[in-house]
Amino acid sequence: MTTTARPPAGRLYGLEWIRAFAALAVVLYHAEAGTHLHLVAGRVDPGVQHPWFGYGWIGVPVFFALSGYVVCHSLQQRQRSGPEFLAARFWRLMPTYAVLTLVFLLLLSVGSSGAPLSTEKLLSSLVFGFGSNQEVYLYVAWTLFWEAIFYCLAAPLAPRFPTLPARPVLLAFVGMAAATWALRTPGLLSQTLTYITAFLCGAAVWAALRPAQPGPARPWQGPGRLIILLIGLAWMASNPTDRPFALTAAATGLLILALVVVERLRPACFRCGPVIELGKLSYSLYLVQVITIPLVLQPLSGLLGPSILAQVPVPLLKIGGIALILLVSLIAAAISWHLLEMRLSPWLAMRWQRSFQRLQPRT
Repeated sequence: MTTTARPPAGRLYGLEWIRAFAALAVVLYHAEAGTHLHLVAGRVDPGVQHPWFGYGWIGVPVFFALSGYVVCHSLQQRQRSGPEFLAARFWRLMPTYAVLTLVFLLLLSVGSSGAPLSTEKLLSSLVFGFGSNQEVYLYVAWTLFWEAIFYCLAAPLAPRFPTLPARPVLLAFVGMAAATWALRTPGLLSQTLTYITAFLCGAAVWAALRPAQPGPARPWQGPGRLIILLIGLAWMASNPTDRPFALTAAATGLLILALVVVERLRPACFRCGPVIELGKLSYSLYLVQVITIPLVLQPLSGLLGPSILAQVPVPLLKIGGIALILLVSLIAAAISWHLLEMRLSPWLAMRWQRSFQRLQPRT
């Protein structure tokens, strides 16, 4: 029977492929930038910053759209109140982020730069730099600010997700996509709308695919939802202020749609162990690269010295540097996942829940 081959409830292996790709794209993008800074400085045209992995930024809109789908899917699978949902997301993300930030600050304080720590930047890091990579020590964590904004928007609807009608979600996406298209002046407002629309893109895909009534999910739920979704995606892709970002998020929405439909038809087709494991590590890998890139390249640059570096061809230096960063980052991400995501975060969440229950009045 096909049901025996289905993933556990709520688990979609196809999405792990997207998650793994997005994490790798971002790591390779920053790893190449690191090699330019530490290994081949002065030997590459300054106007060509990322000739190999220059499109690694696409990992961000991919993550945003994927998060929109995953949050809605998980709330459909497990009903929670708004505060319970926010607490679960806090304990899922914050402990790992906090520990890795402390590790980065420790390395920064003992490093050769000797740059004093900024109290203002430390406080800003507590709220992910308010969405600015210049105001947070783990510079990639600026995206977590927008994740938190989306969580706050989803929280009031959290208890209703198991029975939430699809059409309001789809229409909200179309409305936001139309607003980003109509707002043709670049600025904070257009940027905010673009980012929120990227999350809603994933939510709209979830709405288009969710069953209209309880029971087994069909591969597709009818043409009406698809038409509304495609209208929103077309509007989103026409965003005049940040078209590359919006176009990538829209394409990710279509990819999520395709992978979920295929997985419903052939449940075992995306079960690839290495890819699934990489998808699991994606959050830790995304954060830990900020630590591993300078930790690998600065000593390597000092060990080889300018004379040796000048004799090695630039492509060879870049390949070696990027490969070494990727290896060390994967090892560090695996350690972070096991110790922080799988142990520390659940333990802190459990302790918080028990403390909260003790404060509740007894009846």
